[in-house]
Amino acid sequence: EDPPSPTTDTAAFSTCCFAAARQSGARVTRSPSPPYAGVASFVQAIIEMAGGEVALLLNLTHPWVTCAAPLSELDMMPRFVDAPKLLEAFRSFGAYVVLTSAQAESPLTEEMTRGLAPEELEEIRHWRPRRLGDAVYNFWD
Repeated sequence: EDPPSPTTDTAAFSTCCFAAARQSGARVTRSPSPPYAGVASFVQAIIEMAGGEVALLLNLTHPWVTCAAPLSELDMMPRFVDAPKLLEAFRSFGAYVVLTSAQAESPLTEEMTRGLAPEELEEIRHWRPRRLGDAVYNFWD
């Protein structure tokens, strides 16, 4: 009887990835897709920048974006990195909460979980993520 969880617009995210890449002098080499189809709480787009590849991650429930090293199907936890130009472009779009690597790496606190849906809180109690980024970008689903 509960309403469905909100979902983010991955098509809009894809459009924003291409725009952010253009603004940053980079290029999208892989459009948004889940690293593990059906079990990831996020999608990643791969961006090729002058210094190498960066993954832009979007949570599938909340419009939260961050950068990480590209994840393969063997990676279970993102390694968060900063790509200031990409993150600034996403901030300028006004539709996303942009997390820096320091924010994603910060310890998850009870205050941060206020307002989450009961099923999200149950997952957090079960899996006990230590970082905010572990709670937002995970393979629990």
